[in-house]
Amino acid sequence: MDGVAFGHGGSLPEAGTVGVMELGRPGPRPIIPPGALSGAPEHREPNAPLQTHLVAVLVDSLMVLALPLVVAGLGYLTLYRPACDSYRFLDGTRLDCRQAGGEAWITGLLVLSALVLMLVLIIVRPLRLRGATWAMRRRDLLVIDAETSGPLTTRQAVVRTSVAVLVSVPWFGAGVWWAAVDRRGLMWHDLIADTRVVQRGR
Repeated sequence: MDGVAFGHGGSLPEAGTVGVMELGRPGPRPIIPPGALSGAPEHREPNAPLQTHLVAVLVDSLMVLALPLVVAGLGYLTLYRPACDSYRFLDGTRLDCRQAGGEAWITGLLVLSALVLMLVLIIVRPLRLRGATWAMRRRDLLVIDAETSGPLTTRQAVVRTSVAVLVSVPWFGAGVWWAAVDRRGLMWHDLIADTRVVQRGR
């Protein structure tokens, strides 16, 4: 029959296979399931509700800021303020506190170090190891790779956290509220890191 590809020995291909119509190399070939080449899962969990995600973001933010605020207060009381008060003229008048620049820089570096430490301990490390922060786990939220629905890589965890801290939140939370208008319900840091948040058990 014309236009029909036969397998070895002139027999018809078995069910679930496709004949190879290359001259000199006949034979059946397994059919590749849809989505197998792209790595897309056959079943995609829906994204987590926005209000649930926002609560987790708020709790995570407060936890991250706790230590830097404490360090800032201690730095002001123990470094900056005493240095500021020590700058006085002979008649007792006080100098401009901006003269205590060295102490201000030290306090700023301590606050920045505390912020980075908290980001690593509370956000990046839990995301990489468990796929969720403490606040996310309390609400059964999980951050996954948007393409494979698998666990995050270290790069994704770092990129997602960095974009959230430097872009999404500082711009009056614009990157967070973007999820309300995005057709996929993703925040800026999820869009850039190629991640999404789902709620287990939904």
